[in-house]
Parts: sequence; C-alpha cells; structure tokens
Amino acid sequence: MLHSCLFLLYIVFPDCVALDTVYANQPITYGKTIVSSGNMFELGFFSPGKSKNRYLGIWYKKISICTVVWVANRETPITDRSGMFKVSSYGNLEIPNGSNTMVWSSKLTVSGRSNKPVVVVMQLLDSGNLVVLESDNNSTNQNPIWQSFDYPCVTPRVFQKSKSNIDCYWN
Repeated sequence: MLHSCLFLLYIVFPDCVALDTVYANQPITYGKTIVSSGNMFELGFFSPGKSKNRYLGIWYKKISICTVVWVANRETPITDRSGMFKVSSYGNLEIPNGSNTMVWSSKLTVSGRSNKPVVVVMQLLDSGNLVVLESDNNSTNQNPIWQSFDYPCVTPRVFQKSKSNIDCYWN
C-alpha cells in the first residue's frame, strides 16, 4: 500500500518528490532522475560537455561540477532524447531507444527458485551503488540480484567492492 501511495504522489507531483526506488516497468526518461535517500547520488541521462550523445549514469548530487561515477551505456550512447531506462519484471536493466531497439542491457533475469510471484525493484543507495532487488509478494526480505559496484567503470567510490576485474575509465 505504501508503495502505491508513493507512486501516486510521484505521478501527481513528479518535481516535488525525489525517489530512490523504481519498480519493474516504471521507466526513467530523459530529464527524469532518481536520487538516493540522503541526496548523495543521482541517476539519469546526461550528455558530457557539448556532446549530443546521451548516457545513463550516476553522479554526485551535491557537487556543483558534474562528477559521473558510473555509466551504463558508455559504448552505445543514445543520439536523441527518445531513450528510457527501466528494470523489467525479470530483473533485467534495459535502455531501449525510441524505436525500441535495445541499446544496453544488464542481461540479468531473476532466479527460477520457486513458482512464487516475484517483486523486482531498483534502488539507488547513498553509497552510489545501483542495486536490483527481488522479493516474493509476501516477504519483506529483499535479495540483491545485481549491483553497479560489480561493474565499476568511472570514479571509484568509498566502500566500493567489486567482484569483477574490469578496468574502465571515462574519457
């Protein structure tokens, strides 16, 4: 019930409510962002410098110079304002362009451990970590199934722990 009320509040007053959580199939479009609960980090589409390319990224919210710490589609930018970002009901993070061609995907699906319905949410934490969580409809326990900290690419953050050996730099 609380989730429904928050979502309704966001729909009615989108510029007055900063949400850190997005539910399956709620898209984030160009110009819209989510903000971590303590206003530390923000996630949305951005264009570096005078570029017309659009990227989905996470940046520090309270620093006046945009400091990007993570980029999803750094190899495949969107070239217009038609892109959107969402988490599917299967837990996959997706960036389709205006013609619904997949620009970037996390290539993830929730586990098939049971036949129970699964609730999937995406949350931006105050650490700068974007996480995808799954839980069954009757549980308050949320299991992380994906996190951006496992795919570091730009600016390391304090307390960032990674499982991958990927070295990425944002030029």
